Amino acid sequence: MTKMNIGIIGGGAVGMLCAWYFGKQGHNITMYVRREEQCKELRQHGMQMREEQTRLYPTVHRSTNLKPEEVYVICTKQHAIEQIVHQLSQTPFISPLLFLQNGMEHVNHFSKLKNPIIVGVVEHGAMKHSDTLIGHTGRGIIRISPVTSDVHSAKEIKDALHYVEFPVRLEENWYDMLARKLVINAVINPITALFQVKNGGILQNEHLNSLAYLLCEEACSVVSLPVNVMWEEVQHIAKQTEANESSMMKDIKEGNKTEIEAISGYLLKHSSESIPYTTCMYKSVRAIEGIRKGEVNE
Repeated sequence: MTKMNIGIIGGGAVGMLCAWYFGKQGHNITMYVRREEQCKELRQHGMQMREEQTRLYPTVHRSTNLKPEEVYVICTKQHAIEQIVHQLSQTPFISPLLFLQNGMEHVNHFSKLKNPIIVGVVEHGAMKHSDTLIGHTGRGIIRISPVTSDVHSAKEIKDALHYVEFPVRLEENWYDMLARKLVINAVINPITALFQVKNGGILQNEHLNSLAYLLCEEACSVVSLPVNVMWEEVQHIAKQTEANESSMMKDIKEGNKTEIEAISGYLLKHSSESIPYTTCMYKSVRAIEGIRKGEVNE
């Protein structure tokens, strides 16, 4: 397997999860994180996977100090994408970029970049316990697909990142791949965030289950996916991750800005018809953010 110099932008749950497994494979990992506190903690203590004894000591820089890498894996939340894209567009580096975000809003920024672009979806559960401790709460797969990258280069990156404990699969159609994940997020995330239930709650409560189906129906109408197929997939993911808290639920609990704009907001922007249940979810989450304005961590 080819060892690569991998820059991971973002020190949240997904960024730390990727750093851990890519590092275990023997790749040279550099993490780019937003906060100086996390930068210092990772440099001093390294990072650890919960219930494992070993530590990984990646190179760590602030995300404002990007260095040349063979590939960058962008793991920030959607609301940080505009700033990261601006930074990348100002660098002379033309390394491939792999974007791992919820929603589809990040696609709108790709025209600003000269780099080969690959998008991906993460089907793992991860929980960041501290700036140095990560938990792998649900095993899945990472799916990636080239947008402006050629297929051969994308396959080389897939082959380099793929690991038996952390599989990576190459998909042909990037839009369908992102749209499927968008539908799942548009159903599970706002319901779990607003009603403060774990993912399995949408299966266990008949009223939430009915609401989930209506949200699935609306999302599918916007992105042109079959409702019956996607409803089965939503239920499968909810069952598979029933004990997990969604990222939006955690954001609401912790007073952080959510990704509702890139998920439900994206559907509202691209819908030609009224989608009332999605509108209600969107306005409700935005209302909570507004009520907490002043204590919301941007």
